Amino acid sequence: MTNSRFGGWALIGIAIATILIFMIHPTNVDAGTSIGPWGLNVMTHTFALALIPVIGLGFFALAEWLGLDRPLVRLALSFNLLALVLMTLAPLVSGFIVPDAYEAGQELGRLAVSFNRAFDRGYIGFTAAAMLLNGLALPAGHRLWKWLSLPAGAAPLVWLASGEFHPDPHAMLVLAIVQGGWFVAAGRALIVAVSKA
Repeated sequence: MTNSRFGGWALIGIAIATILIFMIHPTNVDAGTSIGPWGLNVMTHTFALALIPVIGLGFFALAEWLGLDRPLVRLALSFNLLALVLMTLAPLVSGFIVPDAYEAGQELGRLAVSFNRAFDRGYIGFTAAAMLLNGLALPAGHRLWKWLSLPAGAAPLVWLASGEFHPDPHAMLVLAIVQGGWFVAAGRALIVAVSKA
């Protein structure tokens, strides 16, 4: 049950942190410095990278609570783990490769941005698919959360499929707020489950 409590708080924490990250995320390539040798770009992406293990803890605790013996839950966890890989690659590229690539030339810079956007689209899609699957796997008594799973999971997938999604900080903030609500509901459910046990 300790896993559920820590996992619940991890899910709530990542919801809040992700919203904060995209509120302060630079809107263009920022190689300048703000605090000592570090600029806003590096600090934002370093913070995002530091959250990856916490996100993993939350995803695993949720799957454990829903029942790892269930194929639907295992499939959702697989999507979440694939998302974690891309969540690691996206800030590494955006924070540490894109600025250097632009210094080497505009074409190289644009190529690095394309890689970053591909990683963004991938982790958004995998996370959204996992939300839909986890929503289907929810136990009785979580009707509101189950309903929230539909827009939180399906809307990003439709947006991606439309070809109109561009992973700039403003679009990512909208997604962070929508999906953050889902993560808060998930985290609350895990914490309440522990208190009732």
